[in-house]
This record gives sequence, C-alpha cells and structure tokens, in this order.
Amino acid sequence: MLPRRLLVPLFQAARTRGYAEKILMPALSPTMEAGTIATWKKKVGDKLRPGDVLCSVETDKATLDFEWAGDEGIVAQLALEPGHEPVPVGTPIAVLADDESDLPAAKAMDLSQGTSKAAKSSPAAPAAAAPPSEAPAVKAPSSSPKSEGVKPEPYTSAKVRASPAAMAVFAKHIQGTGPNGRIVEADVEAFLKDAGSGKVAGAAATPAPSAAGTLPAQYEDTPASLMRKSIASRLTASKVEIPHFYLTVDVAVEKMKEMVAALNAGAKDKEYKITVNDFLVKACALACKKVPAANSQWHGDKIRRFHSVDISVAVATPTGLITPVVYNADLKGLKEISNDIRTLAALAREGKLTPEQYIGGTFTISNLGSYGVKHFTAIINPPQACILAVGAAQENGLMSVTLSCDHRVVDGAVGATWLQAFKGYVETPSSLLL
Repeated sequence: MLPRRLLVPLFQAARTRGYAEKILMPALSPTMEAGTIATWKKKVGDKLRPGDVLCSVETDKATLDFEWAGDEGIVAQLALEPGHEPVPVGTPIAVLADDESDLPAAKAMDLSQGTSKAAKSSPAAPAAAAPPSEAPAVKAPSSSPKSEGVKPEPYTSAKVRASPAAMAVFAKHIQGTGPNGRIVEADVEAFLKDAGSGKVAGAAATPAPSAAGTLPAQYEDTPASLMRKSIASRLTASKVEIPHFYLTVDVAVEKMKEMVAALNAGAKDKEYKITVNDFLVKACALACKKVPAANSQWHGDKIRRFHSVDISVAVATPTGLITPVVYNADLKGLKEISNDIRTLAALAREGKLTPEQYIGGTFTISNLGSYGVKHFTAIINPPQACILAVGAAQENGLMSVTLSCDHRVVDGAVGATWLQAFKGYVETPSSLLL
C-alpha cells in the first residue's frame, strides 16, 4: 500500500476563522501536475463539511473525487466551468466563506490575488461589491480566439506535392507539360498564379484553389486529454532515457488453454471465469519470483529489488492506456487474480481507479492477442525494468512473447533466463496450481 501522505489530497488552506478561503486545485495523486473539473458536486450557497465531495477532477490517470478535509463553510464561488482547459495544481478553483455574513466579501474575492483579507468583523467588507444573488456564480471560461478572421495558408507547389488530397484537386485543372503529360513544378506554379488572377476555367465549380490560391484544411485537430499528454510525456522519456533491448520466444499454449477450459467447466454457477491472460499474469509473477532481477528498478546509483511481485496489467480505455496493479500476484490463486483483473479493468474503463490501484507495480504485461496481433514490442513502463508483450496464439499452438528490458538493470542472459522460467510455467500449467 502507498503511504498515507500520498493518498491524502494535497491542498492549501491557510485559513483563519472569520476569513473567506480559496480552495485550490488539489494534487490527488503523486503524478498529478494539472487537473480539469469534470463535475461540481456542490453549488454556490451549499454547505461544505469535512468529508463532503466538492467536485470530480480529471487527472492524468483517472477521474477522482476531491473530498474536502478542511473546516466547514459555505461555497461562495466556483471559479471554473466543468470541462475547462487543465489548470496547474494550486490554482484557485473555489471560495469558501465561514458563514453567511462572510458571503458578500467571499463572492467579491478576486481569485487572481492572494488570500482574502476581508474578515467578518471588518466594516470595510463592501457588501455592495458582491454580485447580485441571481447572477451566475460560475465564471464562464475565457473564449478562444475566433478562427473566422484567420486566412488559410496559401498552398505552394511543395505543399501541393506533400498533400495527396490537395494534389488530387489540383490535378483536375492542371495541364501537364512534362514527359507524357506529367505535371511538373512549373505547371503547379503557373496554375497557382492563374488561379489567383481568376484565369482558371471551371475552378469555381470544385473545391479547387480560391482567388487567394488556398484550399480548406484537410485535417481536424483534437485537443489532447490530460491522460494522453501524460502517456506522451512518460513514454517519450522512457524511450529516450531507458536503454531498451528485446528478447522474443515462442511458447506452446495448448495445455494451458485446455486447463483454462477444464477449470471454467468446473465453476459452480459461473462463480469465476479464468482466462488465458490470468494464467499469463500468474506465470509472470512466478517467473519474477524465480528471477528477481527482472522485478527491479533503476534508481540512479542503486538498483532496487522488490520482495513482493506486483503485476501491472495494461488496459485500453476510451481515453488511453492505463496499468492497474494486481498486488502480490505471486501469492494469489488464479481465481483471485481473475477477479482482481476483472474489477480493475472495469474501473479503469469507467475512469474510476484510485491512485493506490494503479501506482506501485514492479512488472508489466501487455496482451494484444485478442486483437489478432502476432508479435509486437512494448515500451517499458518507468520506473520498472521489464514489460512483456504478448501476441495471439497461432494455429500451430505457439504464442510469441517479447520481453522489453532496461539494460541498466537486466542483462541479456538475465532476460533470457526469465523468459525460460516464464515459458516453463506456461507450458506446464499444472505448476501454477502448486
């Protein structure tokens, strides 16, 4: 389990009784640097008591509830509309008043300034400065610049050649002068010049260049979510900083599949449903126990070797990949592992994982076999030293698996030894039940 200091939401209070208080964007996980309000659970005028959930926050990993741990008060301002652009941890998101007499000053508080100095005993707290009660309490997000006034960038001959969509449009109107009627650069330049002067016949009937020699954009930009940005940052750092190397073996899986079918056939009232992936997670855990060097991490001037084996299982979600953790997988039976994975995967797809459910893994498995992928290499999930990529079982009964290793921690012979241990457990599945 993670230390409590990592699980308790971090926020700044700096509260004095009689003062309005800013509530800041909390750090709901050790990796969170920014967040987005997904939904407000309280509205202006509501009481906020210790233990109440103020809002749900979209983080880099999941959407988590922000449970208030400060003093009781009345919500005076909600600074952000749900779905706003991510703001850094520590950004003011709301204002809390001690009681009703503080509301006028609290509503007038400028969230761009420091802690409120308007005490309840001060007659200078101007009630007239408070916004009318019927005015909306939630500030509208700042509007982005309008795109209507932005002129599209003119196409040059080089850009036309680089864009198949643009080339297809231009080619309908260009008479090539090259060998066998081939369109050459001079033809494109001449066409753009004629299009700008309106000399091109029939161009107006198609989405050909306008009078300015331009085409509408042939793409659509989608803002990256916090999770997507986190994945991009972490995996780019992994490939840049970690010296990866890869080892691949074929594993016979027919006996394992037969045992899976036999175990499920014996389940009463469908109390469990074991999958091939559950077997593979258990095999990974036992192989890590047998070859502990693979269950380690690089920490600058030392290598940290773990006594417990906590397997991170890659799960695809609508917003990106996340790796919930099956803790102590080496000590659990197949039924318990299966139940853990099923529960964690469901929470992951709903965006409801808590930090302790996805932080702390010591080894990762990623299985794309259900998608028909025969073989792939995976990027190491830092700070771990290894990740196993699992492909689909083929008609010949073999399944290709590839171990990605951090060469600072694991040498080739160690990685090969781990794969042999894993292969032995999979090909003799009864050994997983002992």
